[in-house]
Amino acid sequence: MKKLISILFPFLFACNPSEGVKKEHVQQDQDSTEIVIPVTETILDDPHQAIDQKIYPNGIEIVWFQKGKGAKITLGDVVDIDYKVRLRDSTIVDGNYLAKLKSIPFAVGYHMQTPGWDLAFQELSIGDFVRIKIPSKLGRGKKGFEDVIPANADNYLTVRVLKKRIPSLSSGGTHMYLVHSDTFQGKRFNEKNFLLMHLLASTQKNRYFTNSYEKNKPFGVQWKDKYMNEGLRKSLKNRKKGDHLLLIVAPQDAYGAKGLGQLVGPNETIFYDIQVLEVI
Repeated sequence: MKKLISILFPFLFACNPSEGVKKEHVQQDQDSTEIVIPVTETILDDPHQAIDQKIYPNGIEIVWFQKGKGAKITLGDVVDIDYKVRLRDSTIVDGNYLAKLKSIPFAVGYHMQTPGWDLAFQELSIGDFVRIKIPSKLGRGKKGFEDVIPANADNYLTVRVLKKRIPSLSSGGTHMYLVHSDTFQGKRFNEKNFLLMHLLASTQKNRYFTNSYEKNKPFGVQWKDKYMNEGLRKSLKNRKKGDHLLLIVAPQDAYGAKGLGQLVGPNETIFYDIQVLEVI
């Protein structure tokens, strides 16, 4: 699929078109999407009147159509968003509709998208409805993206920030967000079995130092494996096939002051995006 931008990897995988999007078989956590802005099918495409605008020294421009009454977004927040990305000629190149979802969660500061996203979202509040110009240097830059985004192309992000997610699990330095879970009662991961998963992992400094989607080579893990840090154990315990989760793991539950070679620096927090494929 050519129109595959990094934020959508796990969502498109979970919504395999060959199987259809079976909403009755998917259960989101109790803190899933909550619409706080009136919805129409074309709300991201309709013209809207600007009520405020800011241009930042880094080249990012934000136009507000609606200002939310929620809290200011900060680094490490996970927010549900409804979005589309356009080029200058209005061609749509990205959006949650590609995965047939009304919204998707976005973790701020961990390279789920381009650097411009992480910077721009920290200027927003929950409930904001905006259009963001992301200059090429903070987007896909000189390389572009396949034949979807040309080299040196500015991106125009229209986005509704629907809500801030509350973790499904908070324990020590680990915060886990269960995006969705199949309702069937499959085998659960524990100290005695084996889990197969697709995995994306980033730190604030190292974007996707692990990406199993790139070569379609899932990871297999057991409870006591060397690289299974405490945050992974806490979050993966009792997970089953079909579960999709986001993790933010602080150093005390990750690799601490030692780090992990050249992948994770000393005292770095790690972001994980995990799709459980099988528990054996």
